[in-house]
Amino acid sequence: MPTVYDEQMKQKKRNEILDAAEKVFFSKGYEKASMNDVAKEAGIAKGTLYLYFKTKKDLYFAIGNRALDVIVSKFYEIARSDSFKNGLEKVEALAHFYFEFSREHPDYHRFLVNYHAEIVNFGDINPSVIAAYMKSGRIFRLLVDCVEEGMKDGSIRDDISPIKLAVLLWTKTVGTIEFTRLKEPIFKTFAKIEAEEIVNEFIKLEKELIRKK
Repeated sequence: MPTVYDEQMKQKKRNEILDAAEKVFFSKGYEKASMNDVAKEAGIAKGTLYLYFKTKKDLYFAIGNRALDVIVSKFYEIARSDSFKNGLEKVEALAHFYFEFSREHPDYHRFLVNYHAEIVNFGDINPSVIAAYMKSGRIFRLLVDCVEEGMKDGSIRDDISPIKLAVLLWTKTVGTIEFTRLKEPIFKTFAKIEAEEIVNEFIKLEKELIRKK
């Protein structure tokens, strides 16, 4: 029967493997990286690696879950905070945080770009993929909570359902941030504008669009 110590050591080894996998995936990219590369970086046998992660996709999504954990934690902090005047300010803070996340964690953000481009398959039994879907749902629910709070306190328009408004906000905000981050060199070269300027203007416009007049 496994002891608490055994479970702690197993979790420690799993985290060490994920640390090694991050170095490999972030330097080589998902397509070029191999399980052999990860095992070598982690200093373990390939067979040991497969005891923890059955496939490369499982390993990659386990890394992605680390990225989603960062977002869930900050979204929860903002949604439950008493330091904002109203729900509208919270929604604005969520958008600014996601952009800061993309700058401070570019490799995690790259995973999210790929993750958002994938077709959702709820029939996937991969535990890391399922965990990612569940965390995405948690992130969206926290955004909905902030929108509903804004509608109740009168800071956000209430002529549209909070779910629909949250979907529109999430897709537009994530899309704008990911596109401007990916294409920033083009904007800087031909429009002489930084991604941060574009995103800040976008957030201002969205804030006015959803503000209750």
